[in-house]
Amino acid sequence: MAKCLVIDNGSLSLKVGFSSQDSPKAIIPTLVGRNRNGESDVIAVGDEASERRAELLVSSPLSRGVVNDTAWDDMERLWRHAIDTVGVDPSETRILLSEPYYFPAKSRTKLMEIWFEKFNARSIASCTAPLLSLLSSGTSTGVVVEIGESLSNVIAVTSGGVERSHGTYKNFAVTGNHITDNLCRLLSFRGFSLGTRSAVGREIVRDIKEQLCYVAFDHKEENDLSSTLEKVYTLPDGAEVRLAEERFQATEPLFNPDMLGLECSALHTAISDAITRSAIDMRRDLYSNIYLCGGSSMFPGLPDRIEKELIAVAPPKAPVQVVHERTAPYSTWLGGAVLGLLENRKVWVHDLDYKELGAEQTASVETAPCNPYA
Repeated sequence: MAKCLVIDNGSLSLKVGFSSQDSPKAIIPTLVGRNRNGESDVIAVGDEASERRAELLVSSPLSRGVVNDTAWDDMERLWRHAIDTVGVDPSETRILLSEPYYFPAKSRTKLMEIWFEKFNARSIASCTAPLLSLLSSGTSTGVVVEIGESLSNVIAVTSGGVERSHGTYKNFAVTGNHITDNLCRLLSFRGFSLGTRSAVGREIVRDIKEQLCYVAFDHKEENDLSSTLEKVYTLPDGAEVRLAEERFQATEPLFNPDMLGLECSALHTAISDAITRSAIDMRRDLYSNIYLCGGSSMFPGLPDRIEKELIAVAPPKAPVQVVHERTAPYSTWLGGAVLGLLENRKVWVHDLDYKELGAEQTASVETAPCNPYA
């Protein structure tokens, strides 16, 4: 069986590795860097672009999981950097890529063009990220709650598939970026304007978020205890930032999005809606397998808060259970690794298919994974 390279195209980072491994071989920031003098040439990608944030103008080619129309050259550079980093020849390896749930046909067409024409790929699979995340859990039925840096989704999956017409997919608006923005705002009330003017400052706020923020089980009760919750974060220059109620207030918009002026359902409401719009005989299984994934699902207290809020609105005997693994930030990659071991599945587009059908016809092939355990 030919090797399979799995690339999870995240807005924050690319997770890259072989399907025979149990974790990504490389995690590469989804960033490119240009000179600030207006020159358009990219001079740094990935880790180098991240490390040179202070001197370069850095950007990501991805927005809400989709490559921006004017950023395909940047994405190509990142993919080339990824395959160079792991030392693989795409003409000798199968390539499995993740894509968001609603992926424009024109984007998949462009993806196929780049991999087959620029990288001379042997075989390509472009697969739906939330379904790959569920595959990594070893099941084919559950609610996938994906909270990423720039894209969040709630999707009810039954037997490896999603009935799109029944409303079992919910585009949940609050993302990791929103939580970072909220923490920037809260810190500004303490006199720290770290994330408002520079990429470096925003990266510091994101690190504070990841190290110190959590989800309150009861927001009102936590406010009453806030004076006992103070933690200190030391800035690169040695200055200290003290946080108390900001630690849980930053994440509260997950359950109260109106705090940010967002017109969308709360997280638990989106989950409940996705389940109740699924077939009635599947709802019990869905309640008992609510699967969290994405880097912004890692806040301590999040699973318990979701369970609490869902129990309050679910039928009395619904077996509400939230599954959250430490591998949640790269569960999409792990699901791709599972799928990549199954060479005969009908998810692969081969170079001969591309030459015969062309990019548009090839891209129209439905490659989203169904149940690999059937």
